[in-house]
Amino acid sequence: MIGLPQEFCDATISREGDSGRVWLRQLPDRIEALKNRWNLVQDGELMHGYLAVVVPVLRKGEQLALKVSWIDRYSEQEALALKSWGGIGAVSLFESDTSEGAMLVERLDSSKTLETIPPERAIRIAGGLLRKLAIRAPREITTVSSEVDQIAVELPQDWNELGKPFEKSILDKAMGLLPELRVSNASLLVNHDLHYGNVLAGKREPWIVIDPKVFAGDPEFALAQLIWQEFAAVNTDQDLDRVLGILIDEAELDAELSRKWLFVRVVSNRLWSLKEGFTRDAERCRKLAEWL
Repeated sequence: MIGLPQEFCDATISREGDSGRVWLRQLPDRIEALKNRWNLVQDGELMHGYLAVVVPVLRKGEQLALKVSWIDRYSEQEALALKSWGGIGAVSLFESDTSEGAMLVERLDSSKTLETIPPERAIRIAGGLLRKLAIRAPREITTVSSEVDQIAVELPQDWNELGKPFEKSILDKAMGLLPELRVSNASLLVNHDLHYGNVLAGKREPWIVIDPKVFAGDPEFALAQLIWQEFAAVNTDQDLDRVLGILIDEAELDAELSRKWLFVRVVSNRLWSLKEGFTRDAERCRKLAEWL
């Protein structure tokens, strides 16, 4: 029976409670059943991320990866997004079972991400991939507008529950932008979890996106991850202006809309980081909001 990393188990139970315990208890059997169903042979140690485990496997000698995820509102449409991209800019999908949160995808070099190359080059590659992935979204994909509705509820609720951790003027600014951002005619596929660690070296394409979390809407919504992660490598407002400018140019984004979405998502992520105890991330978002 396949073993699960304790760190992954602890994090899942902490996040999901008893439902997470049940899922973890069933997960090894589910993995074995999927291996049998798709004719897979394990070919390495199990790995994990935040929501999923990944098992290196072989099928008729081909190196693949079996991914099984905890299903939430962000992960449930991953397979549909990968099917839509058809391997262009994103990892290729060979099999999927959405009821199990399971996918069989191509295996990539997990030791080489955009985090391992010079930042300037990584920024340009990421911006280009953001644009490449912004194709017309399937009708089933959740819209950015519905996410705005969720943010509108969560921002003031989290701000109050956390003891009003920053000035109300910052909250009011973010809330004031939401009605405008909600109204959009864009229906492009937006990967809002695109960051430098989720872009791996490939063979058929030099760089390939993994682990997408998607909405249908404005691609400017997806910019935030690339700014707040890269923020660790910049020191001044001028550096941030330069990085944002490169991303906007490479991804062919609207500059004003990018800044508005970035502000809202930075404020939202600051509150989420405080709830989860990620104090360094919260501090980064504080400084980014001041810059914006």
